[in-house]
Amino acid sequence: LYYLFGNTKESKQAYQALADAERKKCETQCLIEREQQKVFGNEKQKSIPGFIYIVKVGKYFKIGRAKNFVERFKCYITENPEKAEIMFCKKVDNYIEAEKILLKEFSSKRFRGEWFRLSRADVERAKKII
Repeated sequence: LYYLFGNTKESKQAYQALADAERKKCETQCLIEREQQKVFGNEKQKSIPGFIYIVKVGKYFKIGRAKNFVERFKCYITENPEKAEIMFCKKVDNYIEAEKILLKEFSSKRFRGEWFRLSRADVERAKKII
């Protein structure tokens, strides 16, 4: 916002308020999805539709899942100082299982958590797997 309205105190405050609101919205969405996983996680292979994705931020790649990818991607834009780029996003019938498959497939390239050091060829392989 402050790029549009100038580098003023008011525009910086408006930008910060918008970023804080987006961050809170993303935190709430993550909590909802964690609670849903607790409910459905104990059921035997229940098929839950959603999105599986790979997002690149800087030199790292995030393998993840979301019921609402657009909202999740906004989190990456808000939370990261570097540009977030969508490398792969696909709607699947069972997004929890699809994520597990990719996390296992690329476990040797794990940097930390669900962040990986992948190559472009790895991303192409992920697309074929899912």
